[in-house]
Amino acid sequence: MYDLVIRGANVVTAQGVSPLTVAVQDGVTAALISPHISVEGGQVLDLDGLYLLPGAIDPHSHVTYCDDFFHGTQTAASGGVTTIIEMPLSLTLPAATTPEVFNDRIALGRTESVVDFALWGGIQPDTITQSERLFDLGAASLKVFMNYVGEEYKYFDDYPLLCLMEQVKKCHGLIGVHAENGDICAGLSRRYREMGYGPEHYSRARPILAESEAVERLCLMALQTGCPVHVCHVTAPEVAKTILRARKKGAAITFETCPHYLYLTDQDIAVYGAYAKCNPPMRDKTQQEGLWELLKQGAIDCIGSDHSAYSPAQKEYAPFWDAPGGFPGMDLMLPILISEGVHKRGVHWETIAEVTSGNPARIFGLSHKKGSIQIGKDADFAVIDPHKEWTFHASQCFYGNRSENYPYEGRVFKGQVLATLVRGKTVFQHGKILTPPGYGQYVSSLHGGQQT
Repeated sequence: MYDLVIRGANVVTAQGVSPLTVAVQDGVTAALISPHISVEGGQVLDLDGLYLLPGAIDPHSHVTYCDDFFHGTQTAASGGVTTIIEMPLSLTLPAATTPEVFNDRIALGRTESVVDFALWGGIQPDTITQSERLFDLGAASLKVFMNYVGEEYKYFDDYPLLCLMEQVKKCHGLIGVHAENGDICAGLSRRYREMGYGPEHYSRARPILAESEAVERLCLMALQTGCPVHVCHVTAPEVAKTILRARKKGAAITFETCPHYLYLTDQDIAVYGAYAKCNPPMRDKTQQEGLWELLKQGAIDCIGSDHSAYSPAQKEYAPFWDAPGGFPGMDLMLPILISEGVHKRGVHWETIAEVTSGNPARIFGLSHKKGSIQIGKDADFAVIDPHKEWTFHASQCFYGNRSENYPYEGRVFKGQVLATLVRGKTVFQHGKILTPPGYGQYVSSLHGGQQT
């Protein structure tokens, strides 16, 4: 008898969608069985035609930046995300740029998390020598900015970045990069601000040109050094195609886009102001459709939420140009992909599984435990009703900082997460969190060149 038997599901794997019975033992998938074969379990979950996706892995999470692991991982669970990879920056905690702080962050996550978590390591131009120790502790990647973001977390000029890439190549690690040309963004932002423009010009103030130029430099360095590189939050097809060309030449480079680039546009920045401000910003409808086409083709490696739940006070304390960038949405990653992708654009279910689970597991060194519904992997699942229409309201979510002013308020989606299982245990079901803080485990990343 198995610990858990899941019957009647349309199970999504890399090969497609199949009616299978999934058996779980000791927190891992133990068997995938024909639905015609009778199987006994201590617990039986009958899904009656619902879809069973591998639990999503969010490779770009900021839950501790202005919130905490407790609320952030509850948010994750409510959206079918079973593993978050948390960024090193925080407004309330020291940046995880040293082994000591990194270990403290592990301990904090083990205390507060309800889903599993991995960690990005922080790196600065003057702490490059710490990189090997951070990877020894299981860092999934090291976060690098190519543009100015503040004195508390320094950005990398070209030479320090080259040195870091040489170092990371030697220790078989990975760097993840926020790639924008800071001079272009600062100059254009100053110009439009002085001309009296507001949020309607924000995408022009941080244009695709700024992304493209930075990514071109990054690709050249990746080719030169052989360092594995992951490009964060790509907003436009031409930026993605630059990365794909470099990969054809031999660069070990991958990239993500975000749910908001697939769902919102620059027009939403004009409407919602600081609540729809993020860096880089959303683009126009043509760019958005180009990203969807790349996703359908299997050219986009993964989806990262870039989730950051600011409070209304944080978003409103300053004029638009000075307000912080970022907004929440981790819980809507799967609903957006299903509603806008599967239903409206014919994206295959196996593509959704790959960009939200299989690929991020491989890229970030988690595939020894995570990434697919496969015998021997952790029994991490999202139970989906693909036809359920529902309306998002912030009042019903798990954010520590809630606001109805964010751009998803009142939006209708087709496809809802009904339950989330982490290592065979139901963490979220029918709108409620069922496990206490501390259930989530730290997942140490194992690197060595895993790429998609």
